[in-house]
Amino acid sequence: MSPASMEWYHALAKPSWTPAPATIGLIWQILYPLIVASFGFVFVQDSRRKLPWLVALPFAINLVANRIFTTILFGLRNLLLASAGILVVWGTIVWCVVAVGRHNRGVAVAQAPYFVWVSSATVLQVDRHGNELVTLEPVRHKFGEGTGQFRHDHGERHRRLL
Repeated sequence: MSPASMEWYHALAKPSWTPAPATIGLIWQILYPLIVASFGFVFVQDSRRKLPWLVALPFAINLVANRIFTTILFGLRNLLLASAGILVVWGTIVWCVVAVGRHNRGVAVAQAPYFVWVSSATVLQVDRHGNELVTLEPVRHKFGEGTGQFRHDHGERHRRLL
């Protein structure tokens, strides 16, 4: 992510229980190996025709949806679309567990930490989106024209709403 994206993200109003950036990084360092191992197992088993392709489908959609969510949130900085995107990510994790659970219980159980993290992130994202809608007002220049920049009610945070 670019420094500008990170600055924008840090300026967003967030609930008090939002994890610190270092904590978020640590969580992903734990999750990535689990995701790589479990998703990789499913894709390898699918390529060997040991699992039906419909089992691999939600795993593939999850990877794409996760990437799209990141692009929407940090690239487009669109909180509404990001909220919809993370709901898709969350839903595909549930679908992954259901789809693979009939074939490999271990891979299904391995999704638990990812599911818990994305569930928390989903609540944060939807809360953040709701807060931004309620607390933003357009910044006006001396001629009264909107700038596209938005200010928190108390004026301490500046954002760009797309």
